[in-house]
Amino acid sequence: MSEDPLAGVPTRAKIAELVLRPRPHRDTFEGWQHYRATRGLLVPPPRITAAQWGRLEPGRRADLDLFRRLTNVNLPLQQTPMSAKVAQVINRRLNGNALNQGSPTLPGIMVSGPGNHGKTATVSSVCAAFEDMWLDLHQHLNPASVEGTLDLHAPIAFVQIPVTATPKSLCESILNFFSTERRKMTLPQLIRQVADSLRDHGVRALVLDDINRLRMHRADDQDVLDLVRALMGFQVTLILTGVNIPGLGLLREARRDARTRQWVLPPLESARVHGLEVTQTERRFEMVELDHFRYDTPQAIQDFTDHLQGIEDHLRLLKAKKGMLTSGHMPEYLMRRSGGVVGILGRLIADGAQEAMDSGRERLDEALLDGIVIGREEPAEPAAAHDQAAEPVPAKPRAGRHAAATRSSTTTAPGPPPRRADPVDAVRPLPRSLVPLPQESLAGFFLRLSHRLDVAPGDLFFRTGLSPREGYPVTSARHLLSLEPLPLARLARVAKLSEDQVERLTLRPLLERYLPLAGAPVRAGQERTRWVFPQWVLAGPTNCCPSCLTGDSSQIQRRHGGAWSLLWHLPVVFACPRHQVFLRETCPGCRQPIHGGFPDGPRQLVPAAASSGLHPAQCRNNPGRHRRELCGLRLDHHGHYPAQPALTAETADLQNRLLALLDPAAAPSDAVSTFSDLRAVAAVVLAAWPNSTEPDMPPGLESALDDFLVTREQLMTPEERARGYSNRAAFSFGAAPTPPPATAALLHLADRCLQLEPGAFRERLADLLAHIPDRRHPRWGKT
Repeated sequence: MSEDPLAGVPTRAKIAELVLRPRPHRDTFEGWQHYRATRGLLVPPPRITAAQWGRLEPGRRADLDLFRRLTNVNLPLQQTPMSAKVAQVINRRLNGNALNQGSPTLPGIMVSGPGNHGKTATVSSVCAAFEDMWLDLHQHLNPASVEGTLDLHAPIAFVQIPVTATPKSLCESILNFFSTERRKMTLPQLIRQVADSLRDHGVRALVLDDINRLRMHRADDQDVLDLVRALMGFQVTLILTGVNIPGLGLLREARRDARTRQWVLPPLESARVHGLEVTQTERRFEMVELDHFRYDTPQAIQDFTDHLQGIEDHLRLLKAKKGMLTSGHMPEYLMRRSGGVVGILGRLIADGAQEAMDSGRERLDEALLDGIVIGREEPAEPAAAHDQAAEPVPAKPRAGRHAAATRSSTTTAPGPPPRRADPVDAVRPLPRSLVPLPQESLAGFFLRLSHRLDVAPGDLFFRTGLSPREGYPVTSARHLLSLEPLPLARLARVAKLSEDQVERLTLRPLLERYLPLAGAPVRAGQERTRWVFPQWVLAGPTNCCPSCLTGDSSQIQRRHGGAWSLLWHLPVVFACPRHQVFLRETCPGCRQPIHGGFPDGPRQLVPAAASSGLHPAQCRNNPGRHRRELCGLRLDHHGHYPAQPALTAETADLQNRLLALLDPAAAPSDAVSTFSDLRAVAAVVLAAWPNSTEPDMPPGLESALDDFLVTREQLMTPEERARGYSNRAAFSFGAAPTPPPATAALLHLADRCLQLEPGAFRERLADLLAHIPDRRHPRWGKT
């Protein structure tokens, strides 16, 4: 008997109640309690497939769709690094003030930030959690209540600043939260009523939302600000939220303290409002900014990706796949569309989810989200508009007596459309640039050029079109595979290079001779590099030869170092025959993969691209101890590295033969055949390990491969090891090991097999196949 796929989904009556129930605003006691009690209770339905959905009864299917739509548009409030900073400040202040028994004036907090950043939602969430804690601490009783009274207990009062604020209207808004009678009261009476209400209702914090409605050029608004300061003497914590508080004049001549990262407020010169002393209370406000997500450091990228993962886990779309919002180009796309603003991001995804349901696509992708207009964006043109010629439309006559005459479209063929300015022609070349070194990679070129110009690589990304906007220095390592036509042309113009020179900075010229690249360059029908890196391409962030990074005796290489070779990104290049050493894959300082960026972060073209002043050979990894801290170790010094196996003549010969196949002079058919055979036999060798080893293996290679595989196995849990596969730690038999000596060992064994005579090869292959795991082994699924 199959389980009900909709177990736990509310009934139609309950769904109707959720949709139609009144939602009182939180600036009343009832509304605040409703928010506090119901926040986070809207749980999405179980995940079902499109096939399961199709088997449901029509009525139940409609119920599920309505509930899915309800949960998809009500995205959960997630804690972000920015909101965590705000929450920390508010919690510290609330708890400290709640226990303060001596100070007559309690310090307050100002929460500022641009619109749609979630200031109100963040402050409300933190205050609601504090109220839950405070009520549980005192068994839901007011500890300051007087015996014989029956008062509402409201540890938190949430009030919006009136649109046209006056001291009287602000007092009325505060009293309206408690539904206090306030008719025919003078301002002194209203202030006294506010003071009594805050005390008798046990208010610990008063939230004044939309403080940005105050404009200091109005006398009434100045009086309201003075009243706000006076409220600080009522033994409550004031929390003011608003857009751009520093620019409103509320802080007068406040300045940003670089050391404490807080706003420093000067003493107030004015003094009295209706008999209440307010001297120097400005000093008691602590300012905190609620910023947007950024995409300029590995940690920031990971934080944004984690936020997207939380949203993805909440969405219910029938055809959604794992990584719908977090894999491929989608994080960068969503960052570009939303600017990292939480509110705009949520609106974009919620609207996209509705469109996905309405259109039947039931998943989110860039093509669908392109049709969602946010703010002042222009709607995207349909894709067909670029493929089909538009039908000519008669020109509209211009108004006015000087309007030019318009020819009839029925008698005269329409003229060509006006020529748009070429975006490449509008780009100015750099005053200084560099000639790429032989076999230099795109990443290495950017490192040397940025070092010469003393700018951050991210600034060059923006200038050349690899970054969507200024201040967004992160770009993916996918550009190492190939460049799209527009960025390629822009980079050529900016750097004063030919397009052929720029293309040779990528792996695209090797496409005809190195078959693993065939699945990498473009998506179907698009000149756009994929984000999924194929096996045996970019197996690790990069390898390097320290001696090559040192450069030669030329002046330019003495200043900016040697080339980061493009071939170092291919696993079949594991050694430097020129210096007779294996390549290095790990920085000896931070012990992370070279150019790996932040641990477990997405693969970038240049890590820490927002940092300038680093030599091209310096490690740009983030060790993880501090967000802005970089390793900085020079990778071009051999003395920093541990000992490694010696490169034997036999292994060096294998490397030379493989490099010769990558040379443009070699026949592409020979290269494709050799690399394909090597990969196929290497997969069998790896699957049969350790039974595939040979007694005369070069010194150190067998242990290098064995150590790599043992390390991978040790990363698995016992349950994962019993299944024979781990998404986190294991790899397919068709993948290349990341340490160069281990790759050399695997290719050495595969090459030995291919060098045998046909009969001996069949016997060797049969012996290997006898020791490989069953074909149902999970690793075969990705081989």
